[in-house]
Amino acid sequence: MDTPGNLLATEIKIFLDLERDAVFCHGRFENLFDTYRRHVARWESLPAEPLLSKMQALLAATCLHLSCKPRDQFTAWTLNLNQPVANLFATGDNQAGTVAGRLITTGVRTEPENRLFVESRRGAQHSESLLSFSLDEIPAIVEAYYERSEQTRVRLFAPAEAEFLLVFGLPQVDESWLASLDASSALRRIEQELTPVEKRAFRFDCGCNAQRMMDVLRSLFGDKVEALFAGEDQLEVFCPRCGRRWWIAREDFAEGAGRVGLS
Repeated sequence: MDTPGNLLATEIKIFLDLERDAVFCHGRFENLFDTYRRHVARWESLPAEPLLSKMQALLAATCLHLSCKPRDQFTAWTLNLNQPVANLFATGDNQAGTVAGRLITTGVRTEPENRLFVESRRGAQHSESLLSFSLDEIPAIVEAYYERSEQTRVRLFAPAEAEFLLVFGLPQVDESWLASLDASSALRRIEQELTPVEKRAFRFDCGCNAQRMMDVLRSLFGDKVEALFAGEDQLEVFCPRCGRRWWIAREDFAEGAGRVGLS
């Protein structure tokens, strides 16, 4: 996996529209999507369409969502789909400027409706939301989340491949204007009438490492070496956030030290 210094960041431009009382967040995600695909292809199987596009859209939506939030906010989104059956997980750290995610298609439990679980943290503040709906497209899901959970109207557009634009309605926004807005009009407004007031950058980087995997195993198994290794000299584990594989040696686990196996 690439080290953080080698990862190309995706820049999000933020525009404040005082006339319309709205915030526009715009980004082109080719670099982030390419890093995600290379990461998945190395450690797991690249998902087929339409799940690949949905997963990439969820990663983009996570970046845009964080761009509207304070710089010390963390968020995690888990989307449970029943057709096709899958769990799409995306997480982002505003302070670190990182996002990560993983798509799971085996052993997934579903309900009659799709479900979205959102967790947010900022310092000691913590909030959770669980929504159910029949929607299955990421822009519509994000818009429904904001309206039902944050009581805020937003629009999420994908004007072109790997390009996304979130329009966040502030308290005095004209909701009829926001509802009638289309991708072309939104792009034209930021290109011709608005100037960026802030920029943020995100890269695909989970931050997992062998020691963190070791700590998780020790929290689950304590000093029960045999219960975990079952006679084997080493154990392959994977990061639940991004799917990267690690080898943990029995002797290292017993001593409490981590060792990177696969790299």
